[in-house]
Amino acid sequence: MKNKQPPIHHTPTSDPGKMRQDIIQQFESLPADTRDIIAQFYIMALSEMLPKWQKIGNKARRAEQAKKK
Repeated sequence: MKNKQPPIHHTPTSDPGKMRQDIIQQFESLPADTRDIIAQFYIMALSEMLPKWQKIGNKARRAEQAKKK
């Protein structure tokens, strides 16, 4: 039978600056090769999503301009 590990308790914060600092500290504490892999994945994911987000933004801008006319 496997031993169950207690859940990790995170202290939620609503301060975006503190959240950002926490994420940066966690990222910087990882080994260099792990950081490189995460960074490459992040860049790849962003480059795939960017055209979709641009389409959504353009569509929203056109809708907003149509409302103003």
